[in-house]
Amino acid sequence: MLENDNEHLIFDIKPKRAGKTKETPIEELYKEEEQEDEHHKAGFFGRFRKKEKPEHKEKKIKQKLEQESNLEDNETEEEEEEEEEPTQRKKTYRKMAIVTSILVVGFVVFYIATAILPKATLTVSAKRVEKSIKSAATAGIETTSVDLENQKIPAKAFVFKRTLTKEYPTSKKVTTKKATGVITIYNSHSSASQRLVATTRFRSPDGKIFRLDTGVTIPGAKINQGVITPSTIDVPVTADQPGAAYNIGATSFTIPGFEGTPKYKGFYGKSTKPMSGGSQGNTQGISDLDIQKGKADLIQSTKELLLTELTEKSKGYVFMDGATNYKVVNATTNSKPGDTATTFQLTGTVELRAIGFEEENVKTLAKKLLEEQPEAKEFINLSLAYGTLRINDNATLAAFSYEAVSTIREKIDAEELKTRIVGKKMSEIRGVLAKYDSIANAKVSLWPFWVTSVPRNKDKIQVTID
Repeated sequence: MLENDNEHLIFDIKPKRAGKTKETPIEELYKEEEQEDEHHKAGFFGRFRKKEKPEHKEKKIKQKLEQESNLEDNETEEEEEEEEEPTQRKKTYRKMAIVTSILVVGFVVFYIATAILPKATLTVSAKRVEKSIKSAATAGIETTSVDLENQKIPAKAFVFKRTLTKEYPTSKKVTTKKATGVITIYNSHSSASQRLVATTRFRSPDGKIFRLDTGVTIPGAKINQGVITPSTIDVPVTADQPGAAYNIGATSFTIPGFEGTPKYKGFYGKSTKPMSGGSQGNTQGISDLDIQKGKADLIQSTKELLLTELTEKSKGYVFMDGATNYKVVNATTNSKPGDTATTFQLTGTVELRAIGFEEENVKTLAKKLLEEQPEAKEFINLSLAYGTLRINDNATLAAFSYEAVSTIREKIDAEELKTRIVGKKMSEIRGVLAKYDSIANAKVSLWPFWVTSVPRNKDKIQVTID
């Protein structure tokens, strides 16, 4: 039942609908208000409760609607905030990552700039002096160690033997040979014998001259009842000139020396075999000079091989002039002068004996003479020059003179210097170096340009002693 027009008006705003339909928020609020009124009416005090005016009720409903609307807005904002929260978190994480990266990079750069890049270089020039001495020493086979006081050092004997065979060419030369043969001399002149000297001439019908090799006596002819039987003798002859032209056949000969006398017809010669061996031209054969030259070369080659062997097996040893001796055991050939050949072989055996000493031992002697305390010094370019040498008869002891020249400087411990300048600034380094009397001058270099002190890591410090 409607009490006034406002209630109606409100009712018009919220009409009832047929069927089961979903109520709007406004309809729900009106229903709640009506249920609340009914509750109050049913109560004890309901009868005394003043009935609320419609405009008040409408106002109250509007207020509730606003409150609910605000609640919905708040829920929407919360939902939006919940949606935005992951995005904001990502942005935060990203910022944190960037900041962390910058810090890490900065730390790495700082570490590289202060711990890795910095390095120091110290170049030190030590004080030095030039010195030289002359002395004499002995090297003995029986000496076992260096004797500084008596200037004695150990020596070592070396013995090597080598046999070598080499082939040599023969020399080319113009050869001339005279023909030779045998002549039978006849004496039909008288019963008296006839003496003919060596080189007596015999002439062939074509004028070729042959001479007796040796003197000969021709026996007398036999005469019986007025009949002369010539006597004969065979003698060797050689052509007067070389060449194949004298290789003539069997023929008769006259003796030019008897020409113009009765003996010319009474003494004559005949050959029963041809003359042979005559020649003239270029031939190649072994001569005495060939063999002599070959032996000299063979011995020299063998000596060189022995010297090479000595050098290879005596590293660090010194052999002064006169300390090496060669002995030719033999030098032979299976050929002989006059043999016709283009080459021939020679075989020779040579023995080398030497006495030497280690040069480091001589330097040890020299250092002691140059400095009383050589262990505290450095010897730069220590050079030795050797003088005369004398060796005893059994080659067990060698006495020699020598001269030593060296640049000497104090020893400076590079590691000690590193330890003393670690972490020091330039002004402090000067003070450290000033305490070294052995330092002539020094140069310190720090790198990179921003570095003002020596690194604390000794591996970053380089010390060079000049």
